[in-house]
This record gives sequence, C-alpha cells and structure tokens, in this order.
Amino acid sequence: MTGAANQNWARALVAGLCGAGGITDVVVSPGSRSTPLVLAAAEHAVATHVVLDERSAAFFALGLARTSRRAVALVCTSGSAAGHYLPAVIEASASHVPLILLTADRPAELQGFGAGQTIDQVHLFGRHVRRAFHLTAPTPSDSGRWMYTVAALALDAAMAAPAGPVHINCPYRKPLWEPTGTQAAVGPVVRVVRGQELVAPEQVLDLLGRVRTVSRGAIVAGPAWPGPDADAVLELGQRLGWPVVAEPASQLRGRDVVAAADSLLRCPALAAALRPEFVLRLGRLPTSTTVQNWLAGIPAALVDDDGQWHDPSHSAEVLIVGEAGAVCAALSERLGERTHDGAFADAWHGADAAAWDALELAVAAEAPLWEGVIAHEVASVIADGDLLHVASSMPIRDLDGFARRLPGVHVLHSRGANGIDGTIATAAGSAAGTRKGVTVLLGDLAFRHDVASLTAAQACGQRVTLVVVDNEGGGIFAHLPLAWDEAVHERYFTTPQVGSIPALAAGFGVECVSVHDRAGLQRALGAARGDSGDVRVIHAVVDPSNNLKQHRAAWDAVRRAATSALGLEGER
Repeated sequence: MTGAANQNWARALVAGLCGAGGITDVVVSPGSRSTPLVLAAAEHAVATHVVLDERSAAFFALGLARTSRRAVALVCTSGSAAGHYLPAVIEASASHVPLILLTADRPAELQGFGAGQTIDQVHLFGRHVRRAFHLTAPTPSDSGRWMYTVAALALDAAMAAPAGPVHINCPYRKPLWEPTGTQAAVGPVVRVVRGQELVAPEQVLDLLGRVRTVSRGAIVAGPAWPGPDADAVLELGQRLGWPVVAEPASQLRGRDVVAAADSLLRCPALAAALRPEFVLRLGRLPTSTTVQNWLAGIPAALVDDDGQWHDPSHSAEVLIVGEAGAVCAALSERLGERTHDGAFADAWHGADAAAWDALELAVAAEAPLWEGVIAHEVASVIADGDLLHVASSMPIRDLDGFARRLPGVHVLHSRGANGIDGTIATAAGSAAGTRKGVTVLLGDLAFRHDVASLTAAQACGQRVTLVVVDNEGGGIFAHLPLAWDEAVHERYFTTPQVGSIPALAAGFGVECVSVHDRAGLQRALGAARGDSGDVRVIHAVVDPSNNLKQHRAAWDAVRRAATSALGLEGER
C-alpha cells in the first residue's frame, strides 16, 4: 500500500501544479527516489524534458521559464542531486524567474542514520526560494487531497511579484510505486487568484510634479524581460524633452535611443556635460559599471514591476511599483504637450551620433579579430524576432558598446546574479520555451564552465549557435587595475585553460569552426543561419593584448569625436 500512497500523493501534487492553466513543462533528471513524481509527470499532459545533469537541468528550466513566462517544474532524486540546482536557483531568485523544485527525499527514520544518498534537504536553498514546503512521507490512510492546496500555494508564491523559485521536498518510503496500484481519482484543482494591479494616472501625481520642473532629465532603461512598451517610453521622453538611454538587454535598442552611454561617459568632460538633474530609471541597474558610477548621486525615481529597489548608490527618491510602459503612459497622459525645449536631449543625441560614427570606423578597420568586432557582427546578423542570449562578463558589455541597433531582437541574459554559470543550458531552455533558434555570445571560460550542457542544447530541438570568444581566459580582468601585476593577473585571474574549444565540442559530437578574422566570422555566422535544429560552435580566436588595445583605441576615438561635437575639445 505504501507504493500506491506514494503514487496517489505525487499524482495529486502534479495534477495541482499542472491543472487549470498551471505548469506546462517539467524538466526531469533521472533517479530512483523521485520515481513517483516522474511517473506522475509522465501520466500528465505536459511537456517533459529529460536532462541528465541537475545543474544543467535547472539552468535549462530557468531559460524555459523566462521566455515562456510560466513556472517550470524540476524533478530530481534525493541526496546531492538537489544541491546542483543551487546556482540556477540563485539566478532565478535574483532575476525573478518562477521555478518549482520537486526534490525527492528519504523519510524521517532514515535521516541521520547513515542511509545512502541521504542529506538534510530541509531549507536546502535557504533564502533563495520564495517559499519552502517540507512534506511528510505519504501514508495509505491519508488520501493526500491536501497536495492540491500545496500546489496552489506553491504556484502562487512562484508567480506573485517578485516571482522566483519555490521548493517542495517530497520524502517517499519504499516500495516507491506498485505496478498494479490503482490510480486515485483526480480531485478539483485548487487555485489562488490575484487581481491585476494597474497604474492609474493619479498614482503618479507626485512624480509628475517632480519631472515637470526638470529640464535636464534622462530616462535610463536597464535590463528587462520582456521589456517595456517602447512607444510609451519614447513618447514620455519626447514630452519631457529627455533622452532615453538604453542598453541592449532593455529590449529598446531597436528604436531611436541613446546607445553609446558606456563609451561616452568614460570621458570626465562628457560625463559632466551630459549629467542630468534627475533620472527616471526603468528596470534593473544598468550593466555598464561606467553608467552605474555616473548615476551614483543623481536624484532618481525607480520604476520596477516587482517592487525591487535597484539602487546600490542610494540616490533614489521614490520607487514606483508598476510596469514601466504603463507608468510612462500614465505620466504622458498627465503631462500633455512637451514641457521642455529638448536641448539637453539634443546634446545627448548629438554626442551619441558622433560616438557611433567613431565606433563604426573602429570595428570596420582592418585589424586582427577582437571582441568589439565580434559583438558588432553577431548583432548585425540577428533577424527580427530572433533570440540572442548574451553571457555575463565581457560579452554583454561588448554588445552594449558595439551594437547600436537590435531591431526586433530579443536579448536574453542572466543579470540577476551576473554569473557565467549555466549559459549554454539557459539559452537552450530559452530556445525550447519560444520554439525559436538562439544565438549565444559567450566567452571561452563560460563555454568551458557549462560544456556538459551541450547535451541539453542538442535535445532542445531548436537551432543553437554558440559564438565562443576565445581570449585565452578571463579577458575582462585585463580592464581592471589589478592587471598591472602580470604574474598575479595571469595565474589567479586570467587563468588560461588547457584543452581546445574545437576538441571539447567534438567530444559532444558538435560541429565547430574556428575563425580568426572578420571575413571568416561573417561566413560562419551566415552558414549557421541556415541550420534548422543543429548545435554549432563558432570559435572566434582573439589576441588578448590586441583586444585590450582595440578597446582603448575605440573609446579614445569616441572621446575625440563626441567632445568635438559638443564643443568641448579643450576639456578632454
């Protein structure tokens, strides 16, 4: 009877999670103790994805949940298996992605007595989950009807703002299942219904009074998914006479926005000339450290639909909880006609145009392959509606610095905890969630860190093109002050690796082509666009010393061009 009870409780839990418009995807990693949950998922009308490695599985689920905008369930066995979920759980918590972690466990009588594959799984993920449920082992005398309520509460905690992961720990006694067991009747699904909160025009009156007095203001759009209504944001900028400064992960780079802020603000004279009196900040903190430092100390209003305070410099005066596009539309509705002459916005756009003239020349110049060229070329071939997943470290910064236009491109990222872990698996999950191909821009260390997830990429059924920028290790550290000590820098920070990228790809049966110049990169990117459901690696080889030199030359060219455009030649 124990096996039947296990099955009935697991069926009720899975039915509660997957019924009434709930979970549609379950990511399973093989194991014995999780048998009741796996069988319950297999019986239900949901898409199941089998990923061997729990770490890859969790990042795959993260990408799937982010793009589908629905909670995704994960199922694993007991012991250390669930511990491999932690890196993805941290990112999901920080970036507000809903996951339901179903971890099988041993019953209480086996805990602490040397039973194999048994660890303390209570509060395993600490404060990184929105809520944790630690169930008792099923008993034949209890129907498990309350599993439906657990499922409803778990889904509500995962999806309510701020969304995030929820842990349900499920201990089972042996026998785990019974081949001849009868299936319990599925009861009515329990639901939690939350009313939708909308931003009304009268709720922004205080902010309205503040922005009306500001002629030198700016709208700064940070990373966001799926991104605010671009028309609403740009309309507000027009009415205020403020520039809209947007990074690629804001999803606004396809419009007429300021896109060269990172390059412009490296020059102190430009940073001072373009400094606003007040900033309306949409979404998360911008990726660029240069922009972050420039924002520090500028009075600001934050807009975040999850009510999170993204302001480590403590410069903000107010937080508006609401969807950024709706807040901008509400402000525009109350503002009426244009409130300022737009001279400050004109200065920003003039500097931005001059900067991009210089940057276009920098990436077009005949030189060995470097990161700016790679980011520029990758951005230029992404078609409208395609996915571009960008790794942390230098790839997202190079896309910010050298990709002016990304019309209709969905830029995905893991900027919650800003780690490089799980890049391949997350991108594969995003492709599975959208049923679209994805191009991934990542560094050689991020590739090596997640190379086992090539199997998840192969199984996702979509085109996955990995552009691996090989700068012989952690190239981002060459841009930091610690690079002055060459020996320490190389051993502890750059950390060049053994084993070639093509050999690693070949080990997983993945095609890889190495490129050393712009023409080779263009050919490889063009060929990859013709793939339907294949995984392909483009190994872009970069000379790290030349790479740093080219970055600095590009920033210097921007400084000269933009200071000249603004009449600041003597203040460089």
